[in-house]
Amino acid sequence: MIDSLRNRVGATVKTMGDSHQMAGATASQADHAETALDNILTAIGLIVEQSQQIAAAAEQQTAVSQGIGRSARSATAPPKGQRVPSKPANSCSAKWGTCNRP
Repeated sequence: MIDSLRNRVGATVKTMGDSHQMAGATASQADHAETALDNILTAIGLIVEQSQQIAAAAEQQTAVSQGIGRSARSATAPPKGQRVPSKPANSCSAKWGTCNRP
C-alpha cells in the first residue's frame, strides 16, 4: 500500500513539474507576444504619421495645381471688357505656332 501511495505521489509530482514547465513556456510566449504587439503598435503609429504627411502634401499639391490653373487661365484670357477679335479662316499665330486652314 505504501508503494502504491509512493508511486501515486511520484506521478503527481511529475505532473506538477510538467505543468510548471508548461506554465513557464506559456509565460515566455506571452512575453514574446507582448513585444510583437508593441512593435506592431509602433509600426502602425509610423504608418498613420506618414499617411497624414502624404495627405497634407497632396492637399498642398492640389492647391498649387489650382493656383497654376488659375494663373494660366488669367494669362491667356483677354482683359475684362475687351473682346477677342475673331480670326479669319486662314490665319496663323506666331505666338502659338499654329495655323487654322479651311
